[in-house]
Amino acid sequence: MAGPGDPFANASETMETMQRIKSAFPDKIFCISTNGLNLFPYVDQLAEIGVSHVTITINAIDPDITAKVYKWVRFKKKVYRGREAAEILLRQQLKCIPALKAAGITVKINSVIMPGINDAHLEEVARVCAGLGADVINCIPMIAAKGTAFEEMTQPDSKMVFKTRIQVSKHMKVMSHCARCRADAAGLLGKDLSDTHVMLREFANRQPFKEAERPYVAVATRECLLVNMHLGEAVGFYIFKQSPKGFQLVEERQAPPAGSGDNRWLDLANLFKDCRALLVSGVGENPKAIIGDAGIRVIEMTGLIDEGLEGVYDHKPIRSIAKQDAFRCGSNCKGNAQGCA
Repeated sequence: MAGPGDPFANASETMETMQRIKSAFPDKIFCISTNGLNLFPYVDQLAEIGVSHVTITINAIDPDITAKVYKWVRFKKKVYRGREAAEILLRQQLKCIPALKAAGITVKINSVIMPGINDAHLEEVARVCAGLGADVINCIPMIAAKGTAFEEMTQPDSKMVFKTRIQVSKHMKVMSHCARCRADAAGLLGKDLSDTHVMLREFANRQPFKEAERPYVAVATRECLLVNMHLGEAVGFYIFKQSPKGFQLVEERQAPPAGSGDNRWLDLANLFKDCRALLVSGVGENPKAIIGDAGIRVIEMTGLIDEGLEGVYDHKPIRSIAKQDAFRCGSNCKGNAQGCA
C-alpha cells in the first residue's frame, strides 16, 4: 500500500482497509510505503495486522538539504515551511526506524537520487539509518515530470546511480532490482512475487564481506602467464591466492555477458567480492570507479602475473604501462556504452 499520496495522510481509512482485508484474507502479505511523517502512532497496529515490512522515503538527514526537496509539510493540521518543516519531517521519520524494528518489522529506506541536491549526501543517509537499525536501502534515480518543481532537473546517469549504490552499501544492504516499480515495493513489474517478505528478510540478513575475507586476486589473462587483457574483452578471469608455496591458481570465473551497460560492472564487482585486487591491461574510467568503490583495487599493468601478485600481496612496486601505450577503451571499442559489447 503506497497511497494515494501517503497511506498515513488518511491513516484511519488505511488501517481500517488493512484490517478488513486481513479478516477476509488472513494469508495476505501487507507492505506499506510512506514518507514517515505520520507513521509513528500506528507502528503497533501495523505489527498486529501483520505488516511484514515498511519502506520509508528518506531523501536526506540534513534539514537544509531536506528543505530543498519538500516545499512544505502539513503536520497535525498545521502547515510548516523551510527548515522548520524539514526538521519536523526528519524527526518523525527517524524515530520510526527503531520503533518498527522493536515491533519486528523489516525496514527498507527509499532514497531518490537528485543531482545537485542529495547525490553526495546519500551515503550519510545510509550511515545514519543503519545506525538506527534499518535493514536495506534502495537508491532510485529521479525522473523529472513536466509541471513539477523539478521538471528541469537532469536525470542521474547510470554512473551516478551505481556509484551511489556502491557508496551506501558500505553501511547497509542495497536493493536495486525494484528501482522502477510503481510503489517501490520489492519485485518486478508484471511479475507476482508471493514470497517478497521472505526475500526481503533474507536479503537484509546477509553478512557483509570484510577485508580479512578477501584472500584472492582476479587477473585478466589469455594464457595464465601474463596480464594482457582489457577488462571489457575478458570473458573469464583467473583467480589466484598466496600460499606458503607461492602463488596458486584457485579457479577461473566467467565474466557476466556484455551488453548491459553499467550493470555489467556492478555484476563484476559482486563476482570479485572475495578479491582484494583486479589486474588488467586496461580499463575504462566508469568500470574502474564502480569496481573500485566496491573496495577492490583495480590495477592496470602489463607483464608477468607473478609481478602483479607480488605487488598486491608483498607491497612491491608494480610496473604499469605508460598511459599512451595502454590498450584503452576507445582504441578498439564500439563505444555503445553497453558494457563492452
